[in-house]
Amino acid sequence: MAIVVLVIGIGLTAVLLLQRSPKFRSTFLAKIEQSVKDSTGAQMQVKDFSLHLSTLTLDIYGIVVHGTEPAGSPPLAQADHLGVGIAIDSLIGRKWHFRNIVLDHPVVQVAVNKAGENNLPKPKQQSSSSTNLFDLGVRQAMLNRGEIYYNDQKSVLTAELHDLGLRVGFDPGQSRYQGHLSYDQGKIQYGAYSPVTHNLDTGFSATPQKFTLDRAESLGERTRFHQRETKAVAFRRGEAESRRVARFAQRPRDLRSRLYDALAAATRAGNNQRILPAKQS
Repeated sequence: MAIVVLVIGIGLTAVLLLQRSPKFRSTFLAKIEQSVKDSTGAQMQVKDFSLHLSTLTLDIYGIVVHGTEPAGSPPLAQADHLGVGIAIDSLIGRKWHFRNIVLDHPVVQVAVNKAGENNLPKPKQQSSSSTNLFDLGVRQAMLNRGEIYYNDQKSVLTAELHDLGLRVGFDPGQSRYQGHLSYDQGKIQYGAYSPVTHNLDTGFSATPQKFTLDRAESLGERTRFHQRETKAVAFRRGEAESRRVARFAQRPRDLRSRLYDALAAATRAGNNQRILPAKQS
């Protein structure tokens, strides 16, 4: 019991110092930024933060993460706000879990130059440990108004996504994540081929054994599984419909190759197949 009281007392003292002492706050931020740099190689900057003991919540504002991009280039990632809430299962057993994680307006810009070098951070030492998302058991996770930009000069491939949204919940009884992913104004362009423009709305679930895509809708500006009205993609009959619901169950490491093959097929279809006028809704 004395240990519990001591831990609570230390926690209260730390919270008061973080709220009242600018010097302590600066030291705390500097240690966090240095820890991120040591573990990932990334240089992180934080504008401000607030800690709420009553809800065991930490809010971080104005996050900027630099990778290996040249000076004057956009940062690798930035976000308006990151909120993290935890719940304590047992003080004596030192057991806790993430109650929720919220990320608002993250913007990620990945670049690869002609030599194949990217702007991702490079840790000084490779970590021998790995984080298991299922062990973390984040009960609720949300990502709002995300943006992703990818520019690969070596492969001549560019891509961008806007208004990216993610909602994920975790069921500890079944060790399963279930969520919803969507984005607007997605654009993928390879070389001199015309860009594939689309939106996406999909539901999914994941366990340690498999990843399941429960539902997937790809929407064009006025058509489904089409590009813009002036250049609608015509797939062979039976390969696509104006609305298609798909379900896949496979191991996570196989999913990336499947998605890549589907993207390549869509790109070929959009540039080599016969063009049909878009259907009016």
